[in-house]
Amino acid sequence: MNASKNLKKLIFKSILLLLTATGLVCAGVYFFGGQDGAVANLPNEAQFLDATWIEVNERARSGDPESQYLVALAFHNGYRVQVNMPRAFELAKEAAEMGIPHAAALVGAMYMRGEGVPVNEQEAEKWLLEGAEFGILEAQIDLMYLYRNRRNSLNANIWHSVAESYGMKPDGYVMLLPTQEMQNAVDRGISETMQRIEETRRTFCVSNPSYISC
Repeated sequence: MNASKNLKKLIFKSILLLLTATGLVCAGVYFFGGQDGAVANLPNEAQFLDATWIEVNERARSGDPESQYLVALAFHNGYRVQVNMPRAFELAKEAAEMGIPHAAALVGAMYMRGEGVPVNEQEAEKWLLEGAEFGILEAQIDLMYLYRNRRNSLNANIWHSVAESYGMKPDGYVMLLPTQEMQNAVDRGISETMQRIEETRRTFCVSNPSYISC
């Protein structure tokens, strides 16, 4: 059982690396590396790619939500298929509704940008929050921009600080806060948000130990 879960996690991480342009060799070295970073039994790159992609598609067709998200990402980015935003949205939404945080982040981004679905800021906020509160940097950044566009200085500043703590490069943008009271509210919001992310991830990973970020 544990071996099966580990294989699923390996497959999910491998394809996610490929789809996000990190690179096949990087994926192969990461998952098949020996001790001290030495490569051990690194498969042929093309064979690794083919086998992994076939496995993900089979899992997606059987209703596995993590694999559905990966296929959605493939349609979104044009990986091995023609870009098809409506299909990407359909699959991502199914996976998000089954509790996949990365899928929620993708759904929110697509609602925000009108990719395969009409722009809907309320739906974008809902799904981006789900991804952002799992600790997904891309969702945190999108949420920050969503609040900036709304001139919501409180939430924009909260998510700006949270995103920076998760690796966003400083962008030099400052949304000035009119009062010290507002600054205090931002500071409290940052602390509460970071605690919420930690608790959300901990709770999710207890039930889903094979998930990519667990």
